Amino acid sequence: MIRKKETTSFKNTIVGESLIRELESKGILLNEEKKSFEERLQAEAEARKKEAEKNSALEKTKDELEKERQKLVKMTKKLKDDLNKVKSDLKLTIEGKKTLEQEKVSLMTKTQHLVSNLESLNMEKSKTEDQMSQIIREREKFLLENQNLSSTTCQLKNRLMEIESKTTCLATEKEKVENL
Repeated sequence: MIRKKETTSFKNTIVGESLIRELESKGILLNEEKKSFEERLQAEAEARKKEAEKNSALEKTKDELEKERQKLVKMTKKLKDDLNKVKSDLKLTIEGKKTLEQEKVSLMTKTQHLVSNLESLNMEKSKTEDQMSQIIREREKFLLENQNLSSTTCQLKNRLMEIESKTTCLATEKEKVENL
């Protein structure tokens, strides 16, 4: 019986030692797994920390970009407003220029017309002066013979005065137009 107990004890000791070795082996494996998990957990924590820092930096960059975008929107609006003002000013300038061109053409036409009238009146004046000179010569020569020449001469003088008056008026008007 003692032997049996010894054998049982011995077997129990061997089984116990075997269990202890197995448990130690499992403990070592568990420690290695624990260490591996801790390392992975540490790596994951570092990765999350870096990700959070990256997200924070991205958020800051996003805010800065939004501020820049707002500035660009304001600047674009101002530039568009300035462009529209310049277009409006240019349109007014072009319209003013067209009006001035039309007035210039109108004044040139009036000036040409006045010059033409003045030339015509000068020609008529010259003819009238020639006629008057001829009539005066004839009058002196034929005064006694023809009294009707006196009245014609008077009429021609009056006509000459009208022409000179018109010529003076036209010359004055021409000066006014040229001074414009």
